[in-house]
Amino acid sequence: MQLRFVIPLIMLLTSCDMFSDSRTVVTLSGKTMGTVFNISVINLPEAVSAEDLGDQIEAELIGFNDKLSNWQQDSEISMFNVSKDVGWVDASDEFYTVLEESFYIHQLSRHAFDVTVSPLIDLWGFGWKQNDTIIPSDEAVLEALQNVGMVKLIELNSTTRQVKKLKPDVNVNLSAVAKGYGIDVLAALLEKNGIKEYLVEIGGDLIVKGHNGDDKPWVVGIEKPDNDGKQVEELVMISQFGMATSGDYRNYIEKDGKRFSHIIDPVTGKPVTHNLASVTIFSDTAMRADALATAMMVLGLESGLEIANKNNIAAYFLTRDGVNFKATSSAQYKQLKADAGK
Repeated sequence: MQLRFVIPLIMLLTSCDMFSDSRTVVTLSGKTMGTVFNISVINLPEAVSAEDLGDQIEAELIGFNDKLSNWQQDSEISMFNVSKDVGWVDASDEFYTVLEESFYIHQLSRHAFDVTVSPLIDLWGFGWKQNDTIIPSDEAVLEALQNVGMVKLIELNSTTRQVKKLKPDVNVNLSAVAKGYGIDVLAALLEKNGIKEYLVEIGGDLIVKGHNGDDKPWVVGIEKPDNDGKQVEELVMISQFGMATSGDYRNYIEKDGKRFSHIIDPVTGKPVTHNLASVTIFSDTAMRADALATAMMVLGLESGLEIANKNNIAAYFLTRDGVNFKATSSAQYKQLKADAGK
């Protein structure tokens, strides 16, 4: 999914909603990354006002945008993309952290997750230049694949935390991981302010810690993967997890009477054709959940479930079964549900 980063704006402050004599909830909402964020804080420390916290969140999101937005021409990642320099360059902690995690998921997913996939996204009409009429030729796909592949195009130096292109035209797209990282960044900001129980959500992906205003685990919903997008397929109680969902049911195009998903396989260079409609991941960080959800959507149910079970990943898959959907869960997800029921 392409994420448009915009200057964030705190739009709503609703503080001190009483749930009990000892628990209050402060909520903050606003716009960022072409979507909205919602934050719920339990028992805001007396030394921190809701207004001050809102200002900190806005500043954090602006700084995040300045570094990792593919849609801002002067951001760090945009400058990296337009540069033809193939030497080592310094990277901010944010840029390096996201690239480091991306390499990890790239290897774990057998290259299904790849932040250099932009040439294929553009070729199939899901990028800057929309193209919903012509199916790319096999030759065009092979040509685009020459500039796709993290392990052959980018190097990281963990000692100096520098980054290097191995070809001058390498383009990095962080839309499949940056939103999750942004959620983690905001969670870290809350922790820095002494907040220990919270929910941070951006565009449906989230992270929680502790209990909600009723002093119970947070209840989150997994959406039914249809065009309506308003029905809940599964409810999950969690107290300390990041969660992200990826699906093919909203962003797609039709060419020559055929439906093409925006989920592009960076190995084949073509949109996926399996019947996996969505996958939801629960992980220690929202960034990892975000990247893994995309990787699993590329892999499909069989390979995705295999990797999830092998690596103790809590994954919930929904595949199309006629007009209905069939749920399949990894062993770690079943354990998560069992633990929540205790």
